[in-house]
Amino acid sequence: IGTVQDVEGRDEWLAEVGRRFHLKIWGSFPGPLSSQWHTRIRAGHDQDEDQAHNIIVSASQILLDRTRTPHIEGAISARVYRTLAAGGFLLMRYIAGLEDHFAIGQELDVYGDTGICLAKIQYYLDHPEERQRVANNGRVAVLKKDTWVHRVEQLLRLL
Repeated sequence: IGTVQDVEGRDEWLAEVGRRFHLKIWGSFPGPLSSQWHTRIRAGHDQDEDQAHNIIVSASQILLDRTRTPHIEGAISARVYRTLAAGGFLLMRYIAGLEDHFAIGQELDVYGDTGICLAKIQYYLDHPEERQRVANNGRVAVLKKDTWVHRVEQLLRLL
């Protein structure tokens, strides 16, 4: 789910995933190689988009994230929180400092390169109970400490 642009080999990575697994890309800007797996979800209203996001998350076995900024510590996309809050299993590219926010392997999982990503996709497809456990833990973690209410309270404490 999101913007598909060929940043740091993203299209090559998606093509490799698509060759081995049933891949669907949901978002608003397909890249040239990913267009065969792309479905546009841009809706006219934010509420419609949120609803579409939640439907996609609940219908997906594994959601993949490949940030453009893995070297920037703590640069976690809002999409990570939205995906976990909606109950999705997230396999994402490792971001420096991610372990300060989430229990890796317990609330979401990570990969470093395409080979590890492909191996973990296969592992979690073969182990649906573990995949569901991680997804449930991720949802509980986000709802417990990472909602907008938590962020506003955090900002008010800083003032």
